[in-house]
Amino acid sequence: MAGLFTLVFALGGWRAGLSRLSDNSFFWHLRTGHLILDHGIPHADPYSFTAAGRRWVAQSWLAEVLYGAVDRAVGAFGVRLLTAITGAAVAAVTYQLVHRLSRDRLAAVGLTLAAIGASFTLWSARPLFLGILAFLGLLWIVEVPDSWVGRRAIWTIPVLVWLWANVHGTFSLGLLYLGLHLAGRWLEGAPFWAGRERTLASAAVLCVVVAALNPYGPGLLLFPVELLGRGDILKRVTEWRSPDFRTIQGLMFAGWLAVFVTCFALGRNRPSRRDVVVTIPFLLLAFWAQRNIALSPLVGVAAAARCVSRDARRPAADSSLNRIVAVALVGLGLLWTAQAAGEPNFDYSIYPVTAMRWVADHGLLGQRLMTDDAWGGYVILRYWPAQKVFVDDRYDMYPRPVLEDFIHFSDADGRWREILDRNRIDVVVWRAKAPIVGLMEEDPGWTAVHRDKKAVVLVRATQAAAEGPTGTPAPALPPGREAPAAPAAPAAGTALDETVDRFLAEQPVSFSVVARRLPSGAEVARSAGRKVLSASLYKLFVARELLRRVYAGTLDRAGPAAPAADGAGRTVGECIRDMIVVSDNPCGVWGLGQVGSGRLDATLARDGFPGTSLASPQQTTAADVARFFERARDGSLLGPGREAATGELYGLLRGQQVNDRLPAGLPPGTPIAHKTGDRIHWAHDAGIISGPGEVLLVVLSGPWPAPCCDADHPGPGESRAFGAIAELARRVWTSLS
Repeated sequence: MAGLFTLVFALGGWRAGLSRLSDNSFFWHLRTGHLILDHGIPHADPYSFTAAGRRWVAQSWLAEVLYGAVDRAVGAFGVRLLTAITGAAVAAVTYQLVHRLSRDRLAAVGLTLAAIGASFTLWSARPLFLGILAFLGLLWIVEVPDSWVGRRAIWTIPVLVWLWANVHGTFSLGLLYLGLHLAGRWLEGAPFWAGRERTLASAAVLCVVVAALNPYGPGLLLFPVELLGRGDILKRVTEWRSPDFRTIQGLMFAGWLAVFVTCFALGRNRPSRRDVVVTIPFLLLAFWAQRNIALSPLVGVAAAARCVSRDARRPAADSSLNRIVAVALVGLGLLWTAQAAGEPNFDYSIYPVTAMRWVADHGLLGQRLMTDDAWGGYVILRYWPAQKVFVDDRYDMYPRPVLEDFIHFSDADGRWREILDRNRIDVVVWRAKAPIVGLMEEDPGWTAVHRDKKAVVLVRATQAAAEGPTGTPAPALPPGREAPAAPAAPAAGTALDETVDRFLAEQPVSFSVVARRLPSGAEVARSAGRKVLSASLYKLFVARELLRRVYAGTLDRAGPAAPAADGAGRTVGECIRDMIVVSDNPCGVWGLGQVGSGRLDATLARDGFPGTSLASPQQTTAADVARFFERARDGSLLGPGREAATGELYGLLRGQQVNDRLPAGLPPGTPIAHKTGDRIHWAHDAGIISGPGEVLLVVLSGPWPAPCCDADHPGPGESRAFGAIAELARRVWTSLS
């Protein structure tokens, strides 16, 4: 029967861990995991413009590597499975520990429910959850001395604490628990210099020595101390406040307190001095900060179990019915897992998804953006490195003046204008109902350019008055407000601006355009951040990754790939060529499968292509495609040391054979390295035109009315769409040459 109860708790923990990924801290932990896998462990802040380059201890680096590796290997659902495994382990180990100490499987059920009920509200996919599991491991070693790990405490504790210290700062509470245990045992007549207590004391010393062997040295061990030194900042964070007994978490904690006090007062056995010494400080820690409720009940439940323990175990109650129930429970777990696999892995319901998409679509990414600390994690995950943040919830890292500015602004302090000006903030994305939004909307220096149920986007009035980088008219100003004069556009870009804008005004559908004289001349960007169906432009990013693997030696150029239309075999190298030069679809689909489809999205975002996704339906932006071609041209597309691979790809682009769009608008024989894309309703072309100078031109158009657009079956729709792209190429080339 105890085994069945263990399975029930494990199943509950599994279900809780399968929750969709939504924690704002987890977002930047996941991003950091990918950063470490590609560039090594960071020692300076990469995510903000307010603390860029400042010393940063990525204290949970080992957990971040785990998240990043799992995400890269099997996708975000793999991270959910990892969290589910953690939840199942925490629940099952807690029950087994209580059962072992109480010798009563039924009492263990009640105690475990009470303890986990208080703790589970803090369960989520983040390093703290792994820290809870590590804490349980330490409890097992200390509380069950005759267990396999308990008998080997001299090395199991240092190994566990080393892993724990590199995963989460709660390792410091583990050391506190060890110290309290030794003090309590000393009061009971078992000094720390004799017997098992000597072993535990020696293990504790080894813990500190071994834990210092990490990428940050003693700085990682001092991380919790430095964080606690910012108590005035932390008191504004919900998790660092005292429990609110009007909330679900507070009520569950109150329930646990009632159970704990009852066990201590009315249990069969009186609590030992050691148990009092250990549990009372952890109860006080839980009253001090809600986040400690994750650990405090686990310490208390072991002591409570001893208070209600029986002299002998209850008789076994195994039966064939138990086995049938166990099979049914496993089936239920599989059903839950299948259901979870069919839903989105991320839950962005509390984040400014629409507002940030508006920012991206209107070319505002990369400007100095103010959001709140929780939304900062979302911005880091979805838009870094194109967008950096003012602040996120790494309160240990940011300079105190930055955090104070953030607090004053959040509170709608009278200094808010000075804060925005001093920090040169260009764009504010804030909660729609916040008082500061009302103040900013009434101020003549700021204009609300987007509003949805969650968030408002505000920009400086000078920025809103001028026609923005998307080519869309500025929003109307409220009555009685006159926008300050916009700065004059650079003379070099005036002709190109007029050329592109005149063309766009004539078109029946939307266009995203980037036109730039290279290397750094006149530039026009219109709707450059608009996400569109990439059509065959996705093959650019697939070919980039395939060539990276070929030159890295992990993909054989001579290996088999997708066969040709006549059934003849093709090699990897031939398929890379064909997907670019003739836009071969079977090779594109094969390559997409090779690179893992959407599994590459996080890497693309990190590499500077945040608007591109290879997950179905594939999407991209004109800004990303422009960046791709610029890097292909200057040899940096695949990074340092891979110039030959980049050169090969650029050579394929120069050999493009689908020339019914951009080249059709240029003088015959004009050299161009480009790539087309077309799919139902969408027509694109992008490339670098050579002549007397070089011009980068990216044109993404659509949605066009059906029937359009299919280069393999051209008709009136294709003639209209492809002809429009050719006409823009003609006008831009004429304007710049």
